[in-house]
Amino acid sequence: ILPPVDFMKFLRIAEWSDLKKGGTVIADGSSVDTLHVVSHGEVGVVDRGGGDKVTKLSEGDFLGEFSFITGSTAKGTVQALTDARLLSWKFEKLRRLFSKNPALEAAFQGVLGANLVRKILSGQGEGES
Repeated sequence: ILPPVDFMKFLRIAEWSDLKKGGTVIADGSSVDTLHVVSHGEVGVVDRGGGDKVTKLSEGDFLGEFSFITGSTAKGTVQALTDARLLSWKFEKLRRLFSKNPALEAAFQGVLGANLVRKILSGQGEGES
């Protein structure tokens, strides 16, 4: 958990967005430049294979973190399953913040890592999320 002062640094560079049910956040194969966290609602990752498998993500789950870490394109399409609210950070702004504060980057990488591990253990780590 981040101290309040550090959390405020993240909020200052973040943007809020509202997504209507059915709206696309990330398209399969697209270049991803924004990291999102679900604040309210539910989104689904549709696997690249185009099948019916949808991995549901909800409050507190990150989207785009794999691309943030690896620089790869999206491995699936992420769409809103309900109306949703997202908190988003452009990769460039995060990297600029981290260049000024490496300890903050380490703490944030810990948060992302914990979210990825939870997704993998629950079977949610297969698509771009």
